[in-house]
Amino acid sequence: MNKQDIINLRNRVSFGISPALATPLNGYEVKTDVAVELANWLIGKGSKGLFIGGTTGEGITLDHEQRKRLHAAAIPACQQAGGVAMAHAGTNNLRDTLDLATHAAEHGAEIVAILPGYFYGLADDAIFDYVAAVAKAIPETGVMVYDIPHMAVNGVSPQLLTQLIRDVPNFVGVKSSQGSALGVRALVEVLDDARFILTGNEKMASGLQTLGAAGMITGLSTAIPEPFITIGNAIKTGDIGAAQKAQGQINRILELTPPGKRIAFLKKLVTERGFDVGDPLLPRPSTDQTFWPQAQAILAE
Repeated sequence: MNKQDIINLRNRVSFGISPALATPLNGYEVKTDVAVELANWLIGKGSKGLFIGGTTGEGITLDHEQRKRLHAAAIPACQQAGGVAMAHAGTNNLRDTLDLATHAAEHGAEIVAILPGYFYGLADDAIFDYVAAVAKAIPETGVMVYDIPHMAVNGVSPQLLTQLIRDVPNFVGVKSSQGSALGVRALVEVLDDARFILTGNEKMASGLQTLGAAGMITGLSTAIPEPFITIGNAIKTGDIGAAQKAQGQINRILELTPPGKRIAFLKKLVTERGFDVGDPLLPRPSTDQTFWPQAQAILAE
């Protein structure tokens, strides 16, 4: 992978949404047929790509073989529909991460994302070595670091990002879900003219793009991509009013989330829109509430 390849990827995901795909499950088994249907629907709606097996996709809670099963189904479906397939392969040990990363690359992922290790605190040099080892194993595939420090403990500092840009040729950028706009802007400040940031903070989706994020990867968009697509198009054309209106819709829909049931909320919305993705893996709770009529009314205003 060379610099122009990275620029081409950035251009394909810029000013748009790449939903964090909800993983369709029957108990502990991935329902690959539904995953393909959902992937086709999201790309057909206008999504730029898909983030497969991330937080919303319950990636780190699936067993190793089910993660491979998800990747083998959703990656080709995304690509065949014209989207950029981004597969999350992060685990808490290098051997399993390498296995998932090479498997995803072999099935056509254009970007493999990895958490920088989680639960145990890691210094920047340890995270760098981990990312560099994965990147070396898949040199023709882009590698992205998943920055979500409030959940993973470890995040991406500007110093680490600078080193990754300098020393890892197929490093493409960061999926940043951190809660600080200033923190995301600090990462943007050290980017070169090829690498990019995709933001995951839904409540600041429009604002973070004006601060320099190229595009978005969010969980809510796996169920309701429409306002995120509106934001991307509005930011691209300079229609700040339209972006603000869509942001308001997103924030109001997020207020429907029952406490402690975010994954259940998102999966129920997806199911209500016609794709039976099942319940979250235990111990994450499910819900019997109905959400789509209220969300639909917000979108219609």
